[in-house]
Order: sequence, then C-alpha cells, then structure tokens
Amino acid sequence: LNVSELELYGRHAEVSLLRATFHNLLEKHHEKVLISIVGYSGSGKTALSLALRPVVLRSQGFFCVGKYDLQHRAEPYMAFNAAFLSLVDQIMARDQSFISNLKERMRGALSGPGEEEIVCTVA
Repeated sequence: LNVSELELYGRHAEVSLLRATFHNLLEKHHEKVLISIVGYSGSGKTALSLALRPVVLRSQGFFCVGKYDLQHRAEPYMAFNAAFLSLVDQIMARDQSFISNLKERMRGALSGPGEEEIVCTVA
C-alpha cells in the first residue's frame, strides 16, 4: 500500500465499496449507517477514510472522523467525541440561517421528555 497526498494506491476495491455505500445512502434518505474501519497500526485506515471526504463534501454532507489514540486509551468514547466535535465545528462554520434551520429541525425531531436540556445544548 503506497499512500500519497493525491492518490490512495492498492485500495481501489475498498474505496469503491465506501463510495458505493455512500451513494446508496443518498438514495435512502432516512437510513443511517456508521462505518468503522479497523486494522493494524499503519495499515492506511485514515487514508482510506479520507478518500471518501471529497464525495461527502460534494453532496453537501458533513464528514467527521474520530480516531482512537493509544496515548488517550483511558478516555472512553474518545473517537466518537472527536468526530462529534468535528461535526459541531463544521456546523458552526455555516451561516446563521443554516444553524437556525438545523435548530428547528432538531427541536422537531427531539420533542418529548428531556427536550429542554438537549435544545439548550444546541442553542
């Protein structure tokens, strides 16, 4: 596996599978998928996941990556926290009308017990 900044070599099948999965998700608007890429250290997991980034961004999606690190292995859910913070950063970089629209959509989706605590965190 040779990795450069411009091209990922030796992983065409895996990249094709990731792209096909993403395009399939675009057709099924309400389906949610979590993709976990596992492997040994240095096997190219990060480069493989980053190959999907341009495809996601072209479709106006959010691309979030969380990575486990041996130095922080005592922190539970570290990779999920990192991915979520990346999502928040991307949302906050958008214009105010996008953020307001997202807040309203979240209020509608999260109505019920506990709604106030969740909405206050988003506000």
